Amino acid sequence: MTEYARARYTPGPTVRIDMPTKNPLNGSQGRTRAGMLARAAKRKHLRLRTAWQCRWQCGSADPWLIHRSFRITITRISPRPLNEWDGLRAALKPVVDGIADFLATKDEDKRCTWNYAQRRGRVRESAIEILFEGDLKL
Repeated sequence: MTEYARARYTPGPTVRIDMPTKNPLNGSQGRTRAGMLARAAKRKHLRLRTAWQCRWQCGSADPWLIHRSFRITITRISPRPLNEWDGLRAALKPVVDGIADFLATKDEDKRCTWNYAQRRGRVRESAIEILFEGDLKL
């Protein structure tokens, strides 16, 4: 990344959520009604918790709405890494939806650029870090 691209975005708040994320594509893909309802409840809980943590740690999303574009970096911290191409994005999809709820936009909004990362944590450390960056309107 060039210095111009780095300097273009102003760093904003960082939100940390202590919650494990798992790859929903691995393991048993139980197709029973109870299994599907349980998976949907877990995704909904992670989405709502992300939105509430962003509201609690950042306050209102109004200061971010003055930006032309956003860059949001979501970092998964866990003792074991996931496959970067499909497992990481699938595990962080409810988080992306929760951030979009916080910003009152959709996750496919052209103003949002989503970056995914992961790093190793200590034993039994599972968390998500969200870094907001914005391009100020001039």
